[in-house]
Formats: sequence, structure tokens, C-alpha cells
Amino acid sequence: MPSRMGKRKNTDNLRRRAEGPEYNVVTVEEAVDLLSRKCSEQTLVRLQLSASLKTVIDLIERTASEKGLCPDHIDQLVDVIGSSKLPKIINHRLIRSLIPSSVVPGMSVVKSVSWMTTDNIGSDTKALFLRWILVVFNHIDSKDILHRLYSFLFLFINYSAMRSPLCHLLYLLTRKEDVKSFRIQTLLKIHKSSPQPHVLGLLSIYKLFCPHLVAISIVRSRKVFFPQLDRVWSAKVRKVIVANAPIHSFPEDPADVLPRPADFYCGPTAKRQRPDQTVVPVNQNMADIVRVTENNRRLVPLSQIKTFDQLLQNIDRFEMPCQIGYMLINRNMQYILSSCCDRVLPMRVSYWLNHMLYEEFLNTYSSNEARQEQLLRLVVNFSEFLQEGIPVFDNFLSRYLPIWNGHVHQKLIFKLISRCRLYPFVELNEMIFEPLRQLFFCSSVYFKCQLIACFTELLQNFALFEYPRYKYTLQLQVQRELQLQHGSTSEYLPDLCSVFSQEVEEFSALGTIQDFIRFVDTICVVGLQQENSNLLLGYCVLNFFEQVAGLYNLSNVPLFHVPSAGIWYLCLFHHSAMIIARLCGLVCKYREAYAALRSCNQKLTEDEQIIKKLSLHQSIGVINTYMTDMCDMLWRNRSFDMRRKSGEAMFTKSKFTESVFCLIKPEMLSQLGDQGHLNTCFAIYKNRAFLGFSYKFLKVV
Repeated sequence: MPSRMGKRKNTDNLRRRAEGPEYNVVTVEEAVDLLSRKCSEQTLVRLQLSASLKTVIDLIERTASEKGLCPDHIDQLVDVIGSSKLPKIINHRLIRSLIPSSVVPGMSVVKSVSWMTTDNIGSDTKALFLRWILVVFNHIDSKDILHRLYSFLFLFINYSAMRSPLCHLLYLLTRKEDVKSFRIQTLLKIHKSSPQPHVLGLLSIYKLFCPHLVAISIVRSRKVFFPQLDRVWSAKVRKVIVANAPIHSFPEDPADVLPRPADFYCGPTAKRQRPDQTVVPVNQNMADIVRVTENNRRLVPLSQIKTFDQLLQNIDRFEMPCQIGYMLINRNMQYILSSCCDRVLPMRVSYWLNHMLYEEFLNTYSSNEARQEQLLRLVVNFSEFLQEGIPVFDNFLSRYLPIWNGHVHQKLIFKLISRCRLYPFVELNEMIFEPLRQLFFCSSVYFKCQLIACFTELLQNFALFEYPRYKYTLQLQVQRELQLQHGSTSEYLPDLCSVFSQEVEEFSALGTIQDFIRFVDTICVVGLQQENSNLLLGYCVLNFFEQVAGLYNLSNVPLFHVPSAGIWYLCLFHHSAMIIARLCGLVCKYREAYAALRSCNQKLTEDEQIIKKLSLHQSIGVINTYMTDMCDMLWRNRSFDMRRKSGEAMFTKSKFTESVFCLIKPEMLSQLGDQGHLNTCFAIYKNRAFLGFSYKFLKVV
């Protein structure tokens, strides 16, 4: 009994001493110093959770959430947590309070890894340390120091509690020289015993660098390998960093940030952070290091490249940053991507973009429209720079358009749609056109106009870029197959026409463009009827068909397609002189296109020859009828001369189709009165579209 009383007395003394006046701290500096001093004392007694200690922890948490902690405080608290003098619940609260005000010292991260090797802290605390490193990964002042621990970190892969955040961290740190056979075998063994997405994610980056070492197939349709578990924590870090940073905003052109490439942040290599987390710190000492690889090849960090001349001089000696998403705002990296033949780099960018777009738009937990708009603007600028559609964007649109309301980020979404790649029309209709068709019919006239303008840009993109790119890619695939059949040992033939090259199936690309034009034609007819031939909508529709008329003369696409009767006659009887004038100009363009296409000697495939002949044969009678009706109505004053029209159609049956004026029965015309008056009612001097001009002319005369 006396011994028990003595132990209780000692415990009470410790508790009273812990609640002494030294715990009456006011500032976070005093609180951190107090914890650091207490935990560094040479005693095995753990600090008890008391009201005074709770006040100190609350002060640190509150300050970290509002202003963040300076690097010295983070360094001290890492040692406090690792000393295991505090209860586990307090350690976890302190780890979540390690929110940097600006940067995280690289040595603090190294210390946290070193504490993981001890038995002082449990596996759940070690896993939380790894999650903290992931949350602040983009704010570590020197990732090269952390990368030196790659081999050391990989040793923890067998601990199941730490495996998920560890695989994610290794994924972000992986370079080509880190891919070793023994590591792949270890991961394959773990994956075989218990398949896990994070292990598969780490294997995927290994397979990107060394596909010959990873034998398993990795399904690319997986949405995400590393789900973001610490959204609230990451949001706190982002909020503090932005609040403490100078006021910046993303420029319209990413090239505007080129002189200061580290002033803006655009996310890590693959699978987690947001591109709007601004102000990435630069460690001036580490930025100027020229690293030497195992084969004595000197690699130059991208941060050293300031001019285009330096870019050319070191074009084959770049060391890409861990933040592959930084490519969206760094024009130097975009030049490298568009000129290099390394197939790994485009795949890394695709994986990162796929995850970012999923996290921001398709994940129901994310709803920050400002961040979404910044990401979309960077993505659109990136696509415009490359002048090609990126497959991952098409995949994103196919999943996002069915849930899109037609208003959020409308301009940027339309820009992405206008850069879509060429696929079989059935796929395009399912992915892109059907969701847009549904929105078209239930939206305002302004949305209809913007969508038709988007389709005009998409048609131009198909004609100028995607159609030639598809033909080139198809020829390249044939050459590669022949190369393999003959057992050639020559180098892999690069795709010089596309950065994000992919295998394409053989289909009728010209037929896809033709079906797309018919699709737009159909919705335009309904749209004009819905909106009572709205002037702005008619202008946009004629813009589209002017692009169609110039397919061969401007883009060398052997296709001829005239608007349907619904569009033509709605515009011909329009109340605006501008619409009728542009319709006359459209007739002239179609005449030039027909003459050029008929005399074309371009070498075409059998399928293209059939489509070309059919389009000419089916369209010539229609366009002749349109021209005759226009001339009869506006200038010849014989719109309802049925006898002439019927005789002309019978005499040249193959060159004309039935006119819209022939649909009116003669008995109806006789009831309306004098036919001469009817023939002149649509003449240019009586037409309602030109009455204002006629009045001004007569007034002047």
C-alpha cells in the first residue's frame, strides 16, 4: 500500500507541475517552445492530457488554421511528435496542424521519415505522417532531398497500414532510374496476394518508364488509383498558402508567366493536387544543381531554362519536374512536349489530366467553380498551343456532357468540344452530339447560336487538322506493321503529326464529316422553326454552311453538301436583307466548290471516291433548283410560273429537283387572285426584307 501511495503522489506532482504557470502561454512561439522543451527532457514520463496542455494544443491548431506555421515551428513540432512524449491523440492533432505558412523545410520531411524507423510511434501515426507529406508535397522547398530516401521509403511497402499513402508518395517521386526489377517483383507479389488500386497505380508509373519489365496489363479505364482522402486538410493548406501569398491570378496566356516559372502552381505529376494552389516556393540552391545520372549523363533542371536558345541547347538533357502538371503553364515544357519523341511524357500528362478532370468535375465532393474554371482555361490554352485534340479531353467530355447543365463554364466547354478528335460518327454521336442535341432543343436562342458556332469551329478542326492527322496515322500504322512483319531492327517510327498519338481503327473519316454536317443540318432546321427564324441564329447557321462550302477549296476535303430545303427556304423568305444577301453569296461559293471538286485530280481511296461522287450527284439537282427559285423570286418576277417550272423539271430531270413553289396547288393560286401580282410580291423591290431600302431609294429619287 505505501508503494501505491508513493506512485500516486508522484503522478499528482507531475500533473500539478504540468499545470503550473509555465503553461500560461500567449503566442504560438511560446507554445511550440514549451512543447519542444518538455519533450526534450531526459525523462521517460509521458505528458498527461490536461486542461492546460489542451489549451496549448488548441492555440497551435488555431494559429495553424488561420496563419500557418513557419518552417522553424514545423521542424520543432516534428521532433515533438516523434519523441512519443505526448498521447497518440495529441500527436495526430499536431500532425494535422503542420500547415505551412509558406514552405515546408525538406529536412523536416526527412526527420519525419527518420522517426518512422523508430518504435516510438505507431503504424497509424506513421501513415498519418505520410499523408501529411502528400498534402504538403507541392510546398516542400527541396524534393531532391526527399527523393534520396526513395530506396529507404520503399522498405515500408510491406506494412499494410502505410502502403496506400506510401505508394502515392513513391508514385510522385519516381524517376526512370528508380524502376528496378526487384521493386517490380515485390509489388507484383503484393498485388497477386491482395489486389489494391494504389499498388496498381505505382506499377503503372513503373510500366510507363520500363514497359518491358512490367508484364501485367493495367486497365486505363480505371478512374483513379489514389483517391484523395484528405480534402478538408488540403483545403486548409491551400487557403493558408493563398492568404499568405502575394495576390496573383492566372493569366489568359500561360506564356505570360514564363519569366517567373515558379510563381504559379499547376499540380503534381499525377493524381492529386489542384492547379490553383499558387505560389510554389523555389529553393535557389537546389534549382541550380545539374544532376548526373548513373550513365554519367548530365541532366539540367527545367528551372534553369529561361530563354528559347537555352531550350535548344539542352533539348536532350532535361530533367522533368515532379509536378508534371506544371506543363500547363510553362511554355518551355510545352515546346519540349511538342518536339520530343519520348512516349512516356505524353502518357504521364494524360494520366495527370485524367485524374485532375475527374477530381474537379466528376467527383461529387468537388464543387469549386473558380478552381474548375482555372483548370479549364489552362487546359484549353494547352490544347490550342498543340493544335490537336487530346484523347483524355474527349474521354472527359463523354462523361461530363450528360450531366452538364449547358451554362457552367460554357465558353470553355465549347472550346474543348471544338478540339475533339475524329472518331466514327456513331461514337461521336454517343459521346458528344446526343447530350448537346438534348440541350439544344430545350435552351435559349443564345445557347443555340453558341452551339452552332462551336460546331463551325469543330468542322474547321476536322477539316484542317483531324482529317489529315487521321490519314497520316493510318499510313504510319501500316508502315509499323510492315516493319514488324519483316523483322526490321530499325528505330520505332515516331508520329510526327500528333503529340498524343494513339492507335486508330480504320473507318470512313470522310463519311464521319458528312454525317456530322447532316446532323447539324437537322438540328438547324428545327432550331430555326423553334425560334421563328431568329436573325442571330440564321447568321450562325449560314456561317456553318459557308464553312461547308469551302471544305475543298480551303481544306482539301473532297466533300460537297448543300443545306436542306428547310434551311434554304427559311432563309430565302427571311425578313432580314442580310440573311438573303449572305444566301446569295453562299450560292456563289457552292458554284466555285462544285467546279473545283469536279475537276479535282486528287488521289483518293475507294471509299472517298464513292462519297465524293454521291455527294456531287445528289447535290447538283438541289443547288440548281435553289438557284432557279432565287432568281425567279428576286429578279425574274415569275415565282409561281408553274408551267415553266414543270416543263424545265421534265426536260432536265436529272439536273433539277421539285421546287417549293410547285407544292402550291393551282386552284389555291387562282383563289388568291392575279398571278402576275403573286409573281412580283417576292421581287427585290417588293420583298419585305428590302422594303426599307426601296423606301430610301424612292425618297432619294
